[in-house]
Amino acid sequence: MKPQMIVFIVILATFYLFVDGRVRYEFASLSGLMVLVVSGVIEPQDAFLGFSHPAVITVASVLVISSALVKSGVIEHLVVFLNKRSKNITSKLASLMVVTAVLSAFMNNVGALALIMPITIKVAKDNKMSPSVLLMPVAFASLLGGMMTEIGTPPNLIVSGYRMEDSGLAFRFFDFAPVGFTLVVIGILFTILIGWKLIPKRKSQAEKGLFNIDNYLSEVVVTKSSKMIGKTLREFFKTYKLEINVLSIVRDDRRIVAPKADEILLVGDVLIIKAVASELSNLVNRTGLSLKGAKLDFAQSLSSDNMALVEVVLREDSFLIGRTAFQLKLRNRFNVNLIAVSREGISSFSRLKSFMFKSGDILLMQVPVSILQDTYSKLRCLPLAEPVDVNIVDALILN
Repeated sequence: MKPQMIVFIVILATFYLFVDGRVRYEFASLSGLMVLVVSGVIEPQDAFLGFSHPAVITVASVLVISSALVKSGVIEHLVVFLNKRSKNITSKLASLMVVTAVLSAFMNNVGALALIMPITIKVAKDNKMSPSVLLMPVAFASLLGGMMTEIGTPPNLIVSGYRMEDSGLAFRFFDFAPVGFTLVVIGILFTILIGWKLIPKRKSQAEKGLFNIDNYLSEVVVTKSSKMIGKTLREFFKTYKLEINVLSIVRDDRRIVAPKADEILLVGDVLIIKAVASELSNLVNRTGLSLKGAKLDFAQSLSSDNMALVEVVLREDSFLIGRTAFQLKLRNRFNVNLIAVSREGISSFSRLKSFMFKSGDILLMQVPVSILQDTYSKLRCLPLAEPVDVNIVDALILN
C-alpha cells in the first residue's frame, strides 16, 4: 500500500475516534503515530520529533502557567475586584471581556476561558440574567485576545516558526499587537454597545431549578428499637444491600457530611438519605428506622465548612465519559460523593451507579473544600458555580 493511502486512512480513523469520543484523544493520536511508524511511513528516530517544536513547548509551558494561576486564585480575585467596582451590566461585561482578552494574550485561550467561566456565571446569577448573555461575549474576547501576541494562539506560533525556517527571522512577541489590539478594541466596543443585545435570551437552568433534590431526599431517625444501633454504615450496606446513599448524618446539632463507612450509628441520629420510594419503604421495614416528620434544611445538611456542594459540567476530554459511577468508584478513588446528574435538563437521582456519563453532563457532587481545584483538574470538569453556600443554595438546586 502506498504511504499516501496509509496516511489518509490513519487520518480518517483518528478523526473518527476524535468525533466518537469513547477513546481518549491522546491514545487515539499516539495510536495513529505508532501505525505510521510500524508501517514505515515515518522513521522511528523521527516519530517524536514534533514534540521538540517551539509551538508545542510554548503551549505546554503556557498550560503550566495557567494551572498555577488557577491554584493561586490570583485571576479570580482580580476579576471579582473589577466586578465589585462596576455599577451596571455594561461595565461588568466590559471588565470581564478585557480581563479575558488580556489573559488570552499570554496563555491558552481555552485555559483563560476556564478561569473566567465560573465567575461569569456568578455575575449573571447575581444580576438575575441568563449566563449566555455574558458567556458568549467572554468567549469572543478569549479568541480576540489570542491575536495580540506570538504565543496567544497555536496558529501564531506555527506561522512564526514557519517564517523562521523560511527566512531565518521569526516574528517578535508583540509583532501581532498592532492589528490584534485594534481588533480587540473594536470587538469589545461592538459587543458591549450592540452585540450583547443580539444574543438570544435564554432562561438559565438555575432559574428553572436544575436540581430539585427535596423530592428524592428523605430523613430517617435511628430509634431505640432500630436494628442499626451501634453498627457502622459498612455493616448497614453489607447487611441490607439497599440502593440508597447516606449523604449526611445529623447528630446533636452536629452535621457529619459524606460520612465514612466506619461511622457508627447512634440512637437519635438523623440520616439524610437519597432513595427511590420502593427502596425507602424496604429500608424502614427491614431496619426499624423511622421516617422523620419535619424537614431539615437539606442544603445546610449537605454542606459544611469542610465539605462543599458543587455543580460541574464534564469536558469533552473527561475520562468519566463512557463510564459509570460504579466503574469509576468516585467515592473511593477521588473522595467525591455523586448526588445527582442532569443531562439536557433532565435530572437523575436514582440508580446513579449504572448511569453512563456523556460530555456536557452536569453533576451535583459533595467534595471536600481542600481538594476542590484538584478534583476539577482530575475529573476534567468545569465548575458551573462557586461552592454552594448554605445561604444561597436555593438559587442553585432547590425550588
